Amino acid sequence: MTQSKPLYWSRIGNSKSRTNEQQELCQETINQLMGDCTQEQAISFTDGSCLGNPGPCGAGAIIYAEHIKPAARLHRPVAQRGSILLAELIAILKFLEYCITENIYNAIQ
Repeated sequence: MTQSKPLYWSRIGNSKSRTNEQQELCQETINQLMGDCTQEQAISFTDGSCLGNPGPCGAGAIIYAEHIKPAARLHRPVAQRGSILLAELIAILKFLEYCITENIYNAIQ
């Protein structure tokens, strides 16, 4: 199943050239999305970074859910010589591993 990108996507700009107005729209959008979450849902923001490509890279994620207080903050180094794509994928993997090790995968959609 494919899903089209949300309507707000084209209005929030690029992280490297975002205007103050677009930054405010991003914050409003995230707050709205988080406010619309039910107790059976979780929101995770993931990111990978790399100093050079390839280069030293790391991954991180933050998980917001009703039954996870405070929010779970995950991070780890990935490789001394890895790609940005590897780091991005490892960030998603960190979220999934957390769901399994903390046994919350049956509690969230």
